[in-house]
Amino acid sequence: MKQQLVTRRNVACAFAGLLAGLCLAAQGASAETYPARAVKLVVPFNAGGAADVVARLIGESISRRLGQSVIVENRAGATGATGSLVVSRSPPDGYTILMAVMSSHAVVPATRKEPAFDPIGDFTPIVRIGNSVQTLVVRKDFPGSNVQDFLKYAKANPGKVTYASSGLASFPWLGAKLIERAAGIEMVHVPFPGDGPAMNSVLSGHVDLLFTPSAKPYVDGGLVKVLGVASLERVASTPDWPTLDEKGLAGFTLVSWVGFMGPANMPKSVVDRLNSVVNEALEEPNVKQRMEQIGYSVAGGSPESFRKAVQDNIDSIRALNLKVD
Repeated sequence: MKQQLVTRRNVACAFAGLLAGLCLAAQGASAETYPARAVKLVVPFNAGGAADVVARLIGESISRRLGQSVIVENRAGATGATGSLVVSRSPPDGYTILMAVMSSHAVVPATRKEPAFDPIGDFTPIVRIGNSVQTLVVRKDFPGSNVQDFLKYAKANPGKVTYASSGLASFPWLGAKLIERAAGIEMVHVPFPGDGPAMNSVLSGHVDLLFTPSAKPYVDGGLVKVLGVASLERVASTPDWPTLDEKGLAGFTLVSWVGFMGPANMPKSVVDRLNSVVNEALEEPNVKQRMEQIGYSVAGGSPESFRKAVQDNIDSIRALNLKVD
């Protein structure tokens, strides 16, 4: 009986070892063959906005490195939640990834009681792609051309000034709420399903102002007026634009990010592969130049540093005690 028990135990151990070996072999094969087909990149906003433009730019670059097509799919709605949920519920195999933005993955979780998803637990951070200093612009016929004029008008007309955003709890919304708090003014929120429609509302004169990372072509074309950039130092690409800090909103900063995330529990080998090709893409001179043109500086870095940055952002915004429900 004892001999039989030992034999059975040996067989069980050998079988377990075989399974472990097969799993390791499968993981190795997975790392070697990824990607074996096209990769879908979900942008949770409408086409034409800043996140969409960056996604297409990076998607084209990494497609060459991966040897497979990267197909951009716009799934707008609910301040990025619609597209984000699609990705969080997808198989964690690296074939469906998300162009995550600070609005959906930091502002919403920090300001809503019950956000649609856990920005850390439901996703696998892959890489932060870029950072953007937001710029405050107003319609071209807005009364006044600087921060002082704007604040004077807003204080004299409470509830009359309107501001556009890409949705409740979006980053432009956050910027406007911070200005209301800092300056003691009251404005009216006009939400849109993305950055593009929000900017169009200001270009058409239907809405007064907007925070955006992509102001330069509209300012250069005389289509909007710039009041200032939301940083403590002037931006190298637009050195003539004043900061909001130097024009009376002391210490006012508003910097957002975009980056790639996948569903939770992605294989490390796949995450590392995607992280590597994106970091390589961000070193391309034409990619850097194009991102600067649309208001972004390249970021890059490890998945771990991206995860930490997201958590830090959530904690900082939560400390502001801004609630949307």
